[in-house]
Amino acid sequence: MIGPVDKLLSFGECSLVSAAELPDTINVGKSQTERMSVSVQCTETASGGTSVALQLKGSDNGTSFSPIGSALTVTIDQLKAGANFALPIPEGVNKPYLKVTCAKTGSFTAGKLNAFVDTYMGI
Repeated sequence: MIGPVDKLLSFGECSLVSAAELPDTINVGKSQTERMSVSVQCTETASGGTSVALQLKGSDNGTSFSPIGSALTVTIDQLKAGANFALPIPEGVNKPYLKVTCAKTGSFTAGKLNAFVDTYMGI
């Protein structure tokens, strides 16, 4: 179970019906990004579309963003309320500003996602 999320580490929530990205940008500064990922949660079961490509993007200035790592494509069958997905933040990333975009395939009539920065210990 995932506990409470610090508001400063949240990308917010978006509707797959209308949004192309999660609403909030996070300023992680020049912090160490190793052992960090972005956790994406489906908070409302999606319908109508076929898939969503989730992409972590970074920026030096908070306005011009470029992709970090590979996009994660999630199919409509996976977009059920309560489902969780992870976008790893590659070690050595030195972009202080991060955001998550959603490239949708098809016309969604329902579905919501939220995302936040998460740390993991590994084995």
